[in-house]
Amino acid sequence: MKKHVQDFGKPDDRKAWIGIGNSIIFVALSIFLINMNHRLLGYGLLSLANVRLFILFHDMAHFSYFSSLTMNTFFGKIIGIHTHYPFNPWRDGHNHHHKYFGNLDRLDLSQTILFTKKQYENMKGLKKIAARILREPIVFFSVSLPFIWHVGLFYIIAKRYGIFSMSFAEKVFGVVLYVFIMPLFGIPTL
Repeated sequence: MKKHVQDFGKPDDRKAWIGIGNSIIFVALSIFLINMNHRLLGYGLLSLANVRLFILFHDMAHFSYFSSLTMNTFFGKIIGIHTHYPFNPWRDGHNHHHKYFGNLDRLDLSQTILFTKKQYENMKGLKKIAARILREPIVFFSVSLPFIWHVGLFYIIAKRYGIFSMSFAEKVFGVVLYVFIMPLFGIPTL
């Protein structure tokens, strides 16, 4: 087992390039299938390709996908536009998340901890009920998380990095990509 795991302990640039190439092929094939009226198959493949790209993006933010810091950052920024989460805010927030995972006394707005345990305990009546409803899995994944990801993230990035930062520009470009450019290829905006 240890020998098997060691194979994945260091970045392998050859495998990284193959992974990037396969992901691009899956996205292109998805767009082709959608435009050939095989929408269900195309959207299914696109969903899987997006999950795959997000996993690569995650590893790039840990600087473990490519052996080069520069390559991790470069491709992380490109994929971050595609995933609607700019690379630097994800990297910083996600590494904070790993550092304080499970610590309910730390706010983790970039991930899923919207308030600390103490803040929750001090909430009164309807506010506490609303907080519980927003954390229920169906509501959280269908309402709370998309709102945080697509709207709240603008606020978080503007506050932490500034509206003239590259991270803010990446978020804006991600919206432009999905609202104006991707529909030209048959990919609807959610």
